[in-house]
Amino acid sequence: MVLQFMNTQLRKENADKWRREVALQIANSHSQGMHTIRKLIQWEKDWVGKRLI
Repeated sequence: MVLQFMNTQLRKENADKWRREVALQIANSHSQGMHTIRKLIQWEKDWVGKRLI
């Protein structure tokens, strides 16, 4: 899910959207809620910071 979140952020049509909006799209596509939205953003920051996938 995190990789899908990161790839979705890179698309041109999502360039002007906030992280939370993109996370909401991904969480909704997986039938998840607000907790997953917050965790997606946190996990993405961890991956970028540690440079690990």
